[in-house]
Amino acid sequence: MRNRGIITAAIMILIGVTSLGVNAGGIKERLAKRLPTINKLKAEGAIGENNKAYLEARKELSEDNKKLINEENSDRKKIYSMLAKKTGQKIDIIESRRALAIAKKTKKGYWLQKEDGTWYQK
Repeated sequence: MRNRGIITAAIMILIGVTSLGVNAGGIKERLAKRLPTINKLKAEGAIGENNKAYLEARKELSEDNKKLINEENSDRKKIYSMLAKKTGQKIDIIESRRALAIAKKTKKGYWLQKEDGTWYQK
């Protein structure tokens, strides 16, 4: 039953992002542009996905990479806020559900944070 809830949440978020017109302000393009660097940092173990669906440094990052991660998290926050407003849910629920969806689809070897705050490598 829990898996059904996770899948439902993931589908809701994907549909919500599409229906929100998330590209307002160029968010979609910015997310896509940052993705190769983010994936590289994930593969190196320098960053991971925390339990609220935001990126978090696991190693020392350059100033450029810190800025990139902050910008990514800012855009994610905007998306989650829009979804919360559209669905009438609290943002922390959106974040938690998105974190579960990310954990499910993330590549082997990437770092993730459990609900209790501990980190593990998929």
